[in-house]
Amino acid sequence: MTTRHLKGRLPRGARNWGAARKAVNIFLRDVLYNHYLRSRHTLNRLEEWLEVPLDRDVAAALRGESEGAALPRWKTIKRLTPDVSRRYQSVAQVVARRKGTQRVHLDLHYWRRRDGAT
Repeated sequence: MTTRHLKGRLPRGARNWGAARKAVNIFLRDVLYNHYLRSRHTLNRLEEWLEVPLDRDVAAALRGESEGAALPRWKTIKRLTPDVSRRYQSVAQVVARRKGTQRVHLDLHYWRRRDGAT
């Protein structure tokens, strides 16, 4: 519901489901990372439900995981559909469990790995 609502509020040339979903996921992740909001509204309970914001880099990293071998080829955020998103999020959930984290944090894990950090 929120993704569809935001999609309708984006500028005409940017009204696509994938961009709206990524914006919602980044916003929710940033709210979770804000200590004051998280503490005041006990938002830590949401952590396990939040999705990893998908983009080309996260998609490539997930496809490179053993659990992601069957994922469809990433096209663009503009062409992301709810079905493809669900498939990526499902793999992200399994990968995150294996890594001992929540999927919302995987993009940070992949960025750190890409930049050579541990």
